[in-house]
Amino acid sequence: MPKRKLAMSDEGGPGAKYARKGESTDNDDVVERTNALSIEAFRERYVPKEQLIYRTQPPGETHEQGMPLDRATSATNIHMAFRSAQGLKPAEVSQCFALVEQTSKQDYETSSWGWHPKRKLREMRDPEMRYLLVSRNGDSSSIGDCVEGSLSFMITHDSHPPVPVLYIYEIHLVESLRRVGLGAHLMQLAEDIARRVGVRKAQQFYEKRGFARDICSPDDRQTRKRIVEVDYVIMSKAIENALP
Repeated sequence: MPKRKLAMSDEGGPGAKYARKGESTDNDDVVERTNALSIEAFRERYVPKEQLIYRTQPPGETHEQGMPLDRATSATNIHMAFRSAQGLKPAEVSQCFALVEQTSKQDYETSSWGWHPKRKLREMRDPEMRYLLVSRNGDSSSIGDCVEGSLSFMITHDSHPPVPVLYIYEIHLVESLRRVGLGAHLMQLAEDIARRVGVRKAQQFYEKRGFARDICSPDDRQTRKRIVEVDYVIMSKAIENALP
């Protein structure tokens, strides 16, 4: 689901990114410094090459979360490519959008947000959005001709006063790559990036992996005639041992 973030909220509009605009704080520095990096510099500092290869867990077998299997004969190598929104090829944008549509369109349609393809594409192309693209036919620099999964995230501010967060916007996998430990690996990779960047909180929509309801998650609203229930929850997790 899209996030009511300070950078471009429905209420504040563009330019409402910083609650104390014009003041310099350590929190501002983390976000500004990180987003000023080129995609190559970001990758070199925060995304180790070894984490961009994952060997799937065959059905019925278990292994430590996020760790590759040793049995090459019973596993499939999955490659991940790291991209900025500007660096996505047109075919990759189309395939990422198709994944969102295939896996989540119905959920959007039944929510208060609704399904708005043009709005979703604008969000996907946000200059500060970054992607982990998944494919069985590629390497860390190229994912071949087929995007089979993606995780999109942004280093941004949330809450008031502003707190730097790593916000996970979408995580999607084709059916054949689910239940093999890959989703957990992607989540762990996002957490590790947050830790290396120095962000102390990551946000997303799952209750697994120690996430809990965030203070900025909206509450139900009482009107004169009825209670308007929210249809999404923002979850967060404190990142331990974040680098300064």
